[in-house]
Amino acid sequence: MRRPDSDRASSLRSTTRSGCGGQTFGERYIAGVPARIMRPRLIFMACLFSLVCFGLLMVYSASSVEALHENGSATFFLFRQAAFAGVGVLAMVAIVRILPDSWFGEDVLRIFLMGMMGLLVLVFFMGSGSRGATRWLNIAGIQFQPSEFLKPFAIAYSAIMLDRIFSPGGNINEFLRKMGGYLGISLFLIFVQPDFGTVLIILLTLICMALFAGLDPKYIVWTVVAGIAVIAIALIAEPYRMTRVQVAWNPWADEYGDAIRPRLPSWRLPRADCSAVVSATPP
Repeated sequence: MRRPDSDRASSLRSTTRSGCGGQTFGERYIAGVPARIMRPRLIFMACLFSLVCFGLLMVYSASSVEALHENGSATFFLFRQAAFAGVGVLAMVAIVRILPDSWFGEDVLRIFLMGMMGLLVLVFFMGSGSRGATRWLNIAGIQFQPSEFLKPFAIAYSAIMLDRIFSPGGNINEFLRKMGGYLGISLFLIFVQPDFGTVLIILLTLICMALFAGLDPKYIVWTVVAGIAVIAIALIAEPYRMTRVQVAWNPWADEYGDAIRPRLPSWRLPRADCSAVVSATPP
């Protein structure tokens, strides 16, 4: 049992450590926010800024020659991508500073997810694409890919559902039912477009979120096992996917560019006569 004088001494020590407004003298502050809270935010913003800059660099590296040939300016696609990035920054500021939190609750996000599912279904009826893959919609002269808009909503909705699991009264069955009902169906619609890469990106992102949130590992393991099975089936069902995997390991093996022709059968692919060309495969 603690003595009364020890309680008074501990209370006095806590009082001397605190200043105005309950701020602790020994704790560092960044822009009025405790450093332990602000530091991860700054690290996140620095990583986000670095990724955007690296993406712009890659866009310029991959498109400068084509932009110079077709548009007369090597920086045409670079500036266009930078404009898109600027719009994204303005949207981020609006979401953080202007829009109310009620716009990002579970009910609103569920409505957005249902709208994305409707657009994904609409892709099969009036979508456009190339090489056998239909992924784009053209509405009012604006062409966009619904699966790209699904990504932020999927992340936000998953974050809310993961938070609910660890809240009082959380139910894992409700989490699995809602995640499978909204995101599972959406991923299936993207998979049959086909857009296997986007499915993998979204699925891996959600698995990492569940892992960092502390979800029971058995659910993560079963999800990974099911994902590996789906990947194996997808590779077997479409030979071009296996070709892309092989090309990733050995790019010099793709002399005819089969990895960028996903859906056309081989007998329809125009191939140049390379009989007089010396093989460029390095030793």
